Amino acid sequence: MQAGIYSSSLRAICAPVRIAADWIYAGGCVICGRECRAALPLCEICRRRLPVFTEPLCPVCNQFIPSRQPHRNCISGAELPSLLWFSGLFDAGYRPLIHALKYEHERAIGTFFGRRIGRHLQESLPEDGTTIKVVPVPLHPSRESRRGYNQSGIIAAGVVRTTGLPFVEGVLRRVRRTRDQTRLSPEQRIANVTGAFAVTDPADFAGCRVILVDDVWTTGATIKECTRTLAAAGALDVQAVVIALARPQATVS
Repeated sequence: MQAGIYSSSLRAICAPVRIAADWIYAGGCVICGRECRAALPLCEICRRRLPVFTEPLCPVCNQFIPSRQPHRNCISGAELPSLLWFSGLFDAGYRPLIHALKYEHERAIGTFFGRRIGRHLQESLPEDGTTIKVVPVPLHPSRESRRGYNQSGIIAAGVVRTTGLPFVEGVLRRVRRTRDQTRLSPEQRIANVTGAFAVTDPADFAGCRVILVDDVWTTGATIKECTRTLAAAGALDVQAVVIALARPQATVS
């Protein structure tokens, strides 16, 4: 009884503090601005309205793949990932989410979408005993130091939480500083990232399958260069995961 009184008193004392904390930390939805008290800055209305794609895209023929298995006739070896997984289109509600993740320290966005894509990805993972590793596209150390984190690593951690696959960070490295890709032409993007990546030890990827994670696919130049680097190190297959597709590669209704 006494314990119950103390407990009730403590709750009464702490209630104003809790209310104040909720008021201080309640943030707005990054899409519509509505109050959003959850750790994820995305209200329920916008979350329900966001288009979500559950089937991967073939980066070669640009068609969705209901079977969720690579097209045998389209497998391109070292140049492209065999599958491209993404949640939605950059200009269909995802732009403010990506911006908040990269520039406003809203890491919960990366975790949320990493876990969401991971659930769809998990259903199609091969069960042939081959090691599968989740690898984020690295930032150059100087850029990561300024930002304080690698947004691709946050998304990759979300994929790992759902799939249980090993998270391998620091073995694919960005060895050369590159320009921001945002305002570059497709040709400039390719030149910008050519030779920008290396693996610490090829043995880390020899005979493995890789889930390569980034935030956005625009022209695919960065992921293509990483795929080439991983294939040269001995990776058997690379599948790509991004939150958003910036320029639709297929007709999406």
